[in-house]
Amino acid sequence: MPPADKPYYRFIHSKALRNRTLALLDAIDTDDDPTVHRNGLADHIVELTDAGMSYFFLEPLKKLKMSFVVNQSASLGIGSTLRIMGPVVRNIVGRMDKKQLRQLSKIMRKMME
Repeated sequence: MPPADKPYYRFIHSKALRNRTLALLDAIDTDDDPTVHRNGLADHIVELTDAGMSYFFLEPLKKLKMSFVVNQSASLGIGSTLRIMGPVVRNIVGRMDKKQLRQLSKIMRKMME
C-alpha cells in the first residue's frame, strides 16, 4: 500500500455494501477453511468494482446533467466491462489458497481505512 502522504482516490459507497464487505472479510479471517468463501469474495469484488466505476464515472455524468443517451452508453459500457472482468476475477480468486485469501482480506481492510 502507498504511504499515507501519497495522493489517492477513494469512493463512497453504501453502508450496506460496507457491512457486507466487513462481514465477508470477518468470515475469511475466522473460518477454519476460508476457501469456502472464494465464490462469495469474487462476486463481492465484482460488486465493489461496479460501485467504484459508478462512483467515478456515472456520478460525474449525472452531475454534469449529460443526456439520457450518454448516461445509458456509459452504463452499458460499465456493464460490458464487468461481464468481461467477472469471470477473470472469479478465476483468480477461485484459485487462491487459505493464506492468499487471508492476505487479500488484510489488503482489502487496509484499503477501507
